[in-house]
Amino acid sequence: MLILAQGSGLYKRAITVTWGRQSARKGGEMGQLSYRERQARIRELTKRKQQLENQLALLQNREAIARRKLETRRRILIGAERLSRLQKGELTEDGLKAEMDAYLVRPSDRAVFGLDAK
Repeated sequence: MLILAQGSGLYKRAITVTWGRQSARKGGEMGQLSYRERQARIRELTKRKQQLENQLALLQNREAIARRKLETRRRILIGAERLSRLQKGELTEDGLKAEMDAYLVRPSDRAVFGLDAK
């Protein structure tokens, strides 16, 4: 065993070193463990880290799905409002078609409204 003093004045810190292991004075929790115990602890913590990362990814995916559902719902409601205005006569079919003609780009989307491909 070897004891070393580190620092100066009142704030000296003793480090006790033994062959094969460090005492609890230096190294914290892992200092008391043997090599095999440390390796097992590393594997355990690595496994726990992976589990937490998987849980985080799952929660992030659920959040993304919820956002997409909300966005889809908003779009449906906007479309319902436009159709309601069309039925009430507040919007003409020609006016809606002109707006869609200016907005839609994809040929398959334009075909829904009977518009020519751009």
